[in-house]
Amino acid sequence: MVWRGQPTPVLLLLIVLFLSRYVEKRTATASFALSLAVTIKIFPVVLAIIPFVRRDWTFLLRTVGWCAFLLIALPVICVGPAETLDLYRAMFTEHLLGIVSGAVSREIASQVSPGAFSSIGIGAFVARLAAGDAFYSTPLPQWASDIQFVFNAAVVAAIVYLGRGGFWNLRGPQPTDEYPVLVAGAVLSAALPLMIPSAGPQYVTVAVPLMTVLLAETWRRKGAEIVTEVMVVWSIAAWLSMIVQEVPLAPLKLIGPMTLVLLALAPPSLMLLREVSKGSQAAQVAVGRKLY
Repeated sequence: MVWRGQPTPVLLLLIVLFLSRYVEKRTATASFALSLAVTIKIFPVVLAIIPFVRRDWTFLLRTVGWCAFLLIALPVICVGPAETLDLYRAMFTEHLLGIVSGAVSREIASQVSPGAFSSIGIGAFVARLAAGDAFYSTPLPQWASDIQFVFNAAVVAAIVYLGRGGFWNLRGPQPTDEYPVLVAGAVLSAALPLMIPSAGPQYVTVAVPLMTVLLAETWRRKGAEIVTEVMVVWSIAAWLSMIVQEVPLAPLKLIGPMTLVLLALAPPSLMLLREVSKGSQAAQVAVGRKLY
């Protein structure tokens, strides 16, 4: 399904393909999947932090090569070099840089609606609360863009810090345990909608890998495939947050229930990442002791 022209199910498939093939050491497929996802929507590039901190330079070079082919060589072949140059000049100067910095024109702002009720990014969330209403034709204030930048940096820093020893090592060989890599990727993927200023409800789809991990962890700890009260409450809240977008309840939409629903996943997901990283680190130490 493509929701209002947004190919988020395709992005979800590519993110899952990247993570699954990366841990299986099938780097050719993994690099192509990540490159294609970045070609469709730029924001999955955040997932490259995983091979970056693991110092997986071969994978990163392959990814850059695929991106160069998909983003530059292929358009040049199809429409010509001049048209490709004009397209990217307009995209970067008028759209991408403005959206990232918050200094977008009113015309572009009216297209992406950064302050709309449906925008679930942290920057949009705080700006809408401060304004007391949604706004559709003006860019985010600079202070809201600054908050968005700080939030994004904090998310990446937290995942890298908590995942040290689990999905990456500062020195020496990288961990071989696949599970921490999958958990880190799932957490990053779920955080993406909150990291994009103009992200809409359709981007919640990329939180599916994290929900799958949390569900599997619950079943593992309980020793049975059961549905807990927390799962039920969160699922109902997530469902209602989608419904709220389509009903005339401005005060309720103002507080950004979908943003809050995604933020609620942060504590359990970050704690899980730390837990699996500690377990992986302990396993590495035990193996090292056996060797010596």
